[in-house]
This record gives sequence, C-alpha cells and structure tokens, in this order.
Amino acid sequence: MKKTNGIMFAACCLTLFPALVVAAADEDSDPLLAEMDELGLYLGADQLVESATRNPKPINQVAENVTIITAEEIEAMNAHTVAEVLNRVTGLFVDGSTMDFGNRSSIHIQGSGFDHVLVLLDGMRWGYVSYDYPETNTIPVQIIKRIEVIKGPASSTWGSSLGGVVNIITKETGNTAKPVGTLSGTYGEHSTSDLRVDAAGLAGPVGYYLYAGRQESNGIRDTRFFDNQSFYGKLSLPLPRDMELQGTMGYSRPDYKYLYLSEYDDQGEFNDRVFYATLDFTAPLAENLTLNLAAKRLEDTLTDNWQWISTGEPYNILEYEGKSTSASGRLVWNGDWQTMVLGAEIERRENTTFDLLAPYTAPTLSEEVWAFYVNDTIRLDRLTITPGLRYDHLSIDDDILSPSLGLTYQISDDTLLRGSVGRGFRRPYPTLKQGDPYFDIINPNLESETIWSYQAGIETAALPFARLKASLFDHRTTDVWTHDPDTRAIINGEDFERQGLELEVRSGTFHNFSAGAGGMYVRMKPEHGEDQAMYTANVLLQYDDSRWRFQLFGHYAWLDDGSKQGVTGATMYEGEVGTFLWDAVGGYRFMAPAGVQGEIFAALHNIFAQDQYIQFVFPNAPRWLEAGLRFKF
Repeated sequence: MKKTNGIMFAACCLTLFPALVVAAADEDSDPLLAEMDELGLYLGADQLVESATRNPKPINQVAENVTIITAEEIEAMNAHTVAEVLNRVTGLFVDGSTMDFGNRSSIHIQGSGFDHVLVLLDGMRWGYVSYDYPETNTIPVQIIKRIEVIKGPASSTWGSSLGGVVNIITKETGNTAKPVGTLSGTYGEHSTSDLRVDAAGLAGPVGYYLYAGRQESNGIRDTRFFDNQSFYGKLSLPLPRDMELQGTMGYSRPDYKYLYLSEYDDQGEFNDRVFYATLDFTAPLAENLTLNLAAKRLEDTLTDNWQWISTGEPYNILEYEGKSTSASGRLVWNGDWQTMVLGAEIERRENTTFDLLAPYTAPTLSEEVWAFYVNDTIRLDRLTITPGLRYDHLSIDDDILSPSLGLTYQISDDTLLRGSVGRGFRRPYPTLKQGDPYFDIINPNLESETIWSYQAGIETAALPFARLKASLFDHRTTDVWTHDPDTRAIINGEDFERQGLELEVRSGTFHNFSAGAGGMYVRMKPEHGEDQAMYTANVLLQYDDSRWRFQLFGHYAWLDDGSKQGVTGATMYEGEVGTFLWDAVGGYRFMAPAGVQGEIFAALHNIFAQDQYIQFVFPNAPRWLEAGLRFKF
C-alpha cells in the first residue's frame, strides 16, 4: 500500500502541477501578469553547454538531454556533496546520497549501472583508477561553477560513457585586484560541521582562485563517521596575442566508515587520498580557429580497513594505488553557420594493489587509450544538425567506433524539439582482464559493453507561465556484464533494454514564490526474465526575495526488487522504498560591516524521519538539523 500511495502522489504532483500554474495564471489577473517572470526556453537560449561537443554552444543547439545546475542553485540548497546536488536531478538515482554526511554514493542515470557513468572534473576523468568507480565525495562543492549532466551515452565525444556524463566545471579565476570570495561554516547534530573559504582575484597579471575546506561528522547514525580536508587552486596567465595558460591543483583526503554489520561482527573503514593537477593552453590561430592543448594528472590511494567490531582488530587491509596521466589537443573552427571540433587524446592508467597485513604487492596493472574524435554543429535557420564520430584504441580490448547524430528544431520562439541516436560503450578495466587476486576472478576474454541509444524530447514555454520538458529514451545494451555463477568471473551476458520517460515542469515567479516538479519512469527489460520498473520524483517549492529565502524539497524513489539488481549491479538485501524524503532550507541575508553580505541559514533534513534505502546495511540518515553563517566579501 505504501508503494501504491507513493506512486499515486508522485503522479498527481507531475500531472496536476502544470494545470495549477496555468489556472493560477489567468490572463485577466493583471497583478499576476506583472509579477511573473518572462519565460524563454527551459533554461534560456543563452545558456551555454560545453559537455556535448567539448566547446560551449547555446542549449537550443544541443540535441542531448542535458540538465545544468549552477553554483547559485548549489548554494541555495546548502549542499555538502556532489551526490546531494545530483540527487535533485530528474532522471538520476543517487544511491547513498541521503545515507549520511559525506559518505560514499553511486550515480545511476536512467537506470544505468554506477560504472556506466562518466564523471569529469574540468574534462578530466574522475574516479578510482583501480576499478573505475566514479566517487565524488572528494570534489568540494564550493569550487563548482556549474554541473552539466548528459543523460545517455556520450561516447562519440568522451569515449567510455555508456550511461551518461556528469561534467563538473570549476569556478573562474578573479579579474580584480581586490579579492572576492566566501567564508562559511555550518554546524549540526552529531558534531557535524562544514567549514569553507575561497577567494578569487588578480595578483599582477595572474588571476587566481583558491579554496580550502574541512568537513567532519561523528556520523548521523552512530555506526559512521566522516572527516575530510580539501584544497584547490587555479591560476590563469594571459599571454600575448590573446593566448592563455591556466593551471589547477587539488587535494582531498576523506576518512570515513559507512559499512557496519553487527550480525557479522564486521565493519569497514576507508581512507581516500586524491591529488590532481591540470595544465591548459589556449591560442587563437586565426579569426575563426582556436587551438587548445591540455595535460592532466590524477593520483589516488584507497585503503580498505576491515575490522571485527567486537575486538577492533583488523583482519583485512588492502590499499589500491592508481595513477592516470593524459594529454589532449583540440581544434575548434567557428563559422557563420557551422562549428566544427576536431580532437585527439591519450591516457595511460596504472594501478597496484597492496595487502598491508600479508604484506603482499600485486603486479602493477596498466592500460592505454588513445582516441580521435570529430563533431560538427550545423545551423540551418531553425534546424541544427550535430553529427559526431570517435575512434577509441583500447590496449586491453578491441578498438571501438562511436557514431552519433542529433537534431534540434525550433518550432517557435518558445518551443524546441530534440532527437538523437548514438552508439556508446563501457570498456573493461585491467583488474577484470589482467588479474587482481583481491578484486575478482579474471576473464581475459571480457569485452566492452555496447549500447545504441535513441532519444526524443520537447521543451516549451508555450504553457502560460510554466516551462515543460519531456523526454523519451530507449537504451539497448548488448554484451552486458554479469557474474558467472560457476566461475564467479565477470562475463559478457545477455542483452538489456531500458525504456522510459522523463517529465519536468517549472513555474514562473509570483510574489517571489516558484515551484518545480520532475519525475522519471523506466522499464528495465532483460533478454530473459521478467521486466522490472523504477519510479523517481522530485518536488521543489521555494521563496526568494532580497532578504529571505526558503526551499522545501521532496524526493521519491521506488524500485522493483529486480530493478535494484539491475541498477546497482550487486547482490541486494531488503530495503525501504516508496516514500518521500523531505528537506527544508531557510536563510536570512543581511549587510555586515565593510560592505560584506552575510546570511544566516538552517536546514532540517528528512523532516518526517522516513526510510528510503536500497540495502538494509546502508540505511539513510534519520532527521537531523544544522545551521550556519555565510559571508561574501
């Protein structure tokens, strides 16, 4: 009954919301007409998207299903982690985002597996090098300028990304001698705190952006804790002839416990260390031709410390050390009606496993990927055509060709149609094919998973004072990875199809109030066995004036038992779904001395103390309260 009620409630929210805003916006209501914001396209035609083609272009020329989250939105929701932010995106299911403060989470896009999702930080592949897990709790949310989410494979641009792409773009360096920045701190129950400071400015000709932060918690649930320190810096140097050199460097070191199995007298503690650096050079070669060269380095160390609860003695300590080095080059030609991007990249990844109790060091595993890609954006009046093609050479698997074709058509000034088809893949990683005795039984014959994806959608502001976005998708995956019950090795198994619908609606602003809702339904269809389903829904109500702002956000999720298996790719245990979790955030802004803008805010998480989790070993956090101060100088 709980599941049925939840589904009915979500469906009512999504079905009635457009009708409510249309009814409220009666053309005879002059005050309302005066108050409502002028509505353009869903995100505005002037909103630029980089992830689709690796070159910024207006969103009305983007054929992919894209969601953008800005730094202002992240601040308003008082998010502590990237997972919290992504949990609000329609079409995404973030397992663990509500589990506890700062803990590990996994991202699923339209029912994909977590290892199908590519996370990028300024174009750098992000995640544990050892086994390609895209963990994001090592990325400070304060450094984010915006996040672009591509739902569906983007392999013609980015290579291995069968499920989708989450591209995190960091803030720019400053352009004034007087630094500007933010100092903030929150404190909540269970000694939970988040302290941050960042600043951007000019030191002579050099622009800079600097960040430092500390997050700490005794655990919203008694069995967990989290402790993280992170630093980040970006420098930009203008060069003659409009050239620019930019470099970044960052470091994060979270320590946390998120697994506690009292019935097995077992608990797991984890220590992560991530260092990353990039160097980026941009030069205009001609009036319409630009060259970009980049180099990136990522080093991570993950330590798994498994202990007996009763004695506190460790019985298994493994350390995974990974290194990734990459270089890329890109030419962008901008014409009157066409923009073409031609690029190449190479990446080498190495990882080593250490048994710290044995002691034993496994042989270093490595792989190398190099690729060429080309994409085009052809503008023909109201029609935009975006073909793309990429060739990936994989050192431990067969080479792969990934084509794509997208179309957008501007029916009117306020309505846009989108459609795309593309081939994507997910490549094996060395521990599966070359042999890590601590990870799994190896399969040297394991091949890449591949997918053909078909999507169509509409975005419109033709409804009175409401913006609507609807998307249909059909993802057909072949050579899906599965565990062989006899050998326990990962093998290529049957085909798998995911079909579904996304629907989003947002109102305009009336007397500083606005609202939004979104939902996704996906049907998972294995080649053999029964079909399974997943439903998710989000509801957002907010108020924002020059002084006060308030948000009420609700998130609903329901999965069939079989869907849990398909989404997480792991053996599942009894969970709790079919409920809404509600969070409330409120703040009051004021002017402090010396022109500093201040804000005092508070957040109440899981207001009604509901349960929503997939495995009983990873229950979500109960209701908890925090408050804080933020100063912008």
